[in-house]
Amino acid sequence: MSAFADFLVTFGAPTTAPPTRRPENAWRPAGALQLVWSASLAADVASTLVQTRDVAPWSVWLLGELSRYDSLSVPADPLGAFVLDLRSGREKPSALDGHFILFGWNADAREWHVWTNRFGTMHAYVGLGARRAALGTFHPAVSSVIGAQKLDWV
Repeated sequence: MSAFADFLVTFGAPTTAPPTRRPENAWRPAGALQLVWSASLAADVASTLVQTRDVAPWSVWLLGELSRYDSLSVPADPLGAFVLDLRSGREKPSALDGHFILFGWNADAREWHVWTNRFGTMHAYVGLGARRAALGTFHPAVSSVIGAQKLDWV
């Protein structure tokens, strides 16, 4: 991700805290589904590079800058407009414009989704270990959680 914000989702029993990109930005809770997954953010407390929205059944975390969604209507809150479209099943990820990565949890389907800008300049990694799995923006944290160095690129 960037030097300012990282996102991590872990599945399975908690372990010691994974490494962070910057020592002054410790992981802090960002959401959880008890005994299933736990999400954490490592970012400057005042960072404007992290936005969240909860519109049932969706919870989303945006890292980076989302400048537009659906350039025909140019909503004042592009993230909010996208989440409302997610809820109604009319989302258009190709209409997202900016420098971002977006993580979404659909509580009804019990599925994680990841979207990035069309140039793929922000990355997410997923890994599956013997007892744990993880999804996140910081390779060393994901690999630490699962106990392996080889990860898949999302």
